[in-house]
Amino acid sequence: NMFFGTVVNAARGIAFQVNGIVMQFVNNFQMAVNPQIVKHYAAGETNQMIKLSTVNSKLAAFLLLFILVPLFIELEFVLHIWLGEYPAYAPIFLRIILIQSVVQTMTRPVVMMIHAVGKMKLVNLTAGGALLMILPVSYVLLKLGASPVTVFMVNVIPWFLETFFELMCLKKYIGLSPLAFYKSVYCRVFPIGALMFVLPYTTYYMMSDGWLRFISVGIVSVLSSSLLIYFLGLDKNMRVFVINKIRSILKR
Repeated sequence: NMFFGTVVNAARGIAFQVNGIVMQFVNNFQMAVNPQIVKHYAAGETNQMIKLSTVNSKLAAFLLLFILVPLFIELEFVLHIWLGEYPAYAPIFLRIILIQSVVQTMTRPVVMMIHAVGKMKLVNLTAGGALLMILPVSYVLLKLGASPVTVFMVNVIPWFLETFFELMCLKKYIGLSPLAFYKSVYCRVFPIGALMFVLPYTTYYMMSDGWLRFISVGIVSVLSSSLLIYFLGLDKNMRVFVINKIRSILKR
């Protein structure tokens, strides 16, 4: 409001409202796992806690990407159907927030491990300090004449720093390997996430605007994302678990 007024602020409100709806699906999934993370640590099962948290980070990110990809591509169409006329900055704000939400989703199980361990001082000074820097850095950049988009881009970077500081604290407290976490989660989620956009974006550019394209992008996204997550995102044990779960649901 200080720099751009109510129109840009309205675009921000719309972006956060849509993101909140999308995140509800992932939040419910992750909240169901949180008690198990604490239970493992209380029982002295540190390795099981780390394994569960790593799987939780990865699966929650894939679940969010599964929903996010078609929305990300057809965002202008969705906003037009929902609102008719919408503020100019709303699509770019929402796209950046959705990317930030993927990073936050992968971070939440790490935060839960920190809470399970119960040693918060160092984490609050480092990770908390990184997040608090968002406000002064954004203010200075806007004062220098930066675009409102800058605020949202600045918002994303500290979440990567937060994860790094929290992983380093967990390495100190319980011997968790930050490199192993990054290889298992980040190095799996981001490449597969990029591949999940390829076929839906191809469909998007080959068709004209309208309901047919929107439905086609959705169908292509669901099918291609399902195959990529199943064959590239899940290990052998998780694939067996998914198949058994589907069979159980079909039998019921």
